[in-house]
Amino acid sequence: MSVEAELFKKGKYEELWQRCCGFIDLSLEDFMRIQRRLLMEQLELLKKCELGQRAMNGARPESIEEFRELVPLTTYADYAPYLLKRRMDVLPKKPILWQCTSGKSGEYPYRWAPVTARQLDEIEQIIFALMFFSSCKKKGEINLRKSDKVLYGMAPPPYTTGTMTRVFPHELFSLLPPIEESEIMPFEE
Repeated sequence: MSVEAELFKKGKYEELWQRCCGFIDLSLEDFMRIQRRLLMEQLELLKKCELGQRAMNGARPESIEEFRELVPLTTYADYAPYLLKRRMDVLPKKPILWQCTSGKSGEYPYRWAPVTARQLDEIEQIIFALMFFSSCKKKGEINLRKSDKVLYGMAPPPYTTGTMTRVFPHELFSLLPPIEESEIMPFEE
């Protein structure tokens, strides 16, 4: 059970809110400092893999400013030869699964993206934040309780929303319809 699920189960709502939704209290400067740190982490990972080296045209930026100067803007088309084939050997980290979005204007039937273990861990915090924000009337309010019923109205895996249900805290809530049924239904239903 995740830290978030454990806090929810124990009724430690204030701590859980802070963990999942505390970012709303960050100043713009704090938020940007975090974003810069995360971007630099990603750049370090990308320097060490084939996909990153190709995307950055061999540049090895040491700062965000260098990144902006040296690396051209890219689109999915720049990554498509690797991602559409789901090539793990060119990525900075091995994905634990692949998710897809619908294609863009018929350009691709699907747009595939790798998902790492770290991303899945972070998605659970996002899911809790989404549930809290969608059900609260004020900051810090958590209106959900164990065994509440939650409507599963999202596209199934391998779509992005289906990936989210893989980390949804099933042990705390009841999905309607149950995940086993909803994942075999055509999305149109």
